Amino acid sequence: RPDEALSKIRETKPLFAIVTPAFYLEHRETLGLTLLAQTRRRGLAAEKYAILARKDGAKEPKRVSTSLTAEEPYVRKVALAGGPSSVELAPSSWIGDDVAAMVEGDAEAPEAVLVDRAMLEFLREDEVLWGGISVVFESSDLPPDAVVAFSWTPEEARVSLSTALLAMKEDARGKEVCDMMQTDGFGTVEEDLWAEARERWGK
Repeated sequence: RPDEALSKIRETKPLFAIVTPAFYLEHRETLGLTLLAQTRRRGLAAEKYAILARKDGAKEPKRVSTSLTAEEPYVRKVALAGGPSSVELAPSSWIGDDVAAMVEGDAEAPEAVLVDRAMLEFLREDEVLWGGISVVFESSDLPPDAVVAFSWTPEEARVSLSTALLAMKEDARGKEVCDMMQTDGFGTVEEDLWAEARERWGK
């Protein structure tokens, strides 16, 4: 949870952390956050969000199930910018189950779901499920999770970690660590993605 993460950071004063874009935008000034690298999932450098509904279901859903309710301000300001940002966000314990129930027409299924890029690409590869899904909204490319330094992180440590992160996939041990973290590795910061997110957040 974002509030627990913030409390832990203030208590332990780590030199680095992997944070969500929502955490970065909300605390970048108070914690003096600096972007060092960004994560890659499924080989992609950008995140994306989509609202999905049953193919014969609601075209303008009012209530959307999602695992992102803890970061609702980011979802509304950034992820859903230009889309149905006024929808009600309902918490989901497991979005995969919600998608399956929605497609099957379960009486208790959500009207629609909000998913991230990893889930979106996974569903697109499933011919059965995807055949029963309609894309109500799909965001533009957005920044993924990132490795950040804090105002108290020494410059030497920043440079050292940045270099090590970008080389991790070239090293056997580094690849193992990436696999444990469920990431394809780390890439350089794509400033255009972050600039767009900061602009939307500030509105």
